[in-house]
Amino acid sequence: WASVGVGAAPASQPGFARNQALEAPDRLEEGHLVGTWLLEMRSPSGVEEYPLRVEAICLQLRQTRDAYPCSFEARYALHDPTTGATVQDAEVFGCTKAFGTWRLQPPNAGGSDSDDEGRCIVCRTEVTPGEWSHAPGPTTRRIPLAALTA
Repeated sequence: WASVGVGAAPASQPGFARNQALEAPDRLEEGHLVGTWLLEMRSPSGVEEYPLRVEAICLQLRQTRDAYPCSFEARYALHDPTTGATVQDAEVFGCTKAFGTWRLQPPNAGGSDSDDEGRCIVCRTEVTPGEWSHAPGPTTRRIPLAALTA
């Protein structure tokens, strides 16, 4: 997990450029997001020794003339920011590489001006037949745009 930089700020990684289009999320369009994204999302783990669950995600977004294909892969770790200790989380939380389609959620698609999460990328994916998955069938995943700028 050290190779995915748990605890390191992505901005400190040399060679990564900031996508200027993300600074105006209300005017953002799907074409601005095409590419490969390596990101991490953090949430409380509920485990006393490792208070954070860190999700390392590889998200590839493409755009063709009439489709929006994507691939999504995630690995999870439990992390203690005080000590720096990190252990792999239960395999059931991970997501092997899955393929599907994506779209950018329009502003206020939920009908609320107080949407805490803001705009999201919505991915609908499914693993290749014959591969193990904790969720058989299609899976829908919402990735906040804020996760792309963290």
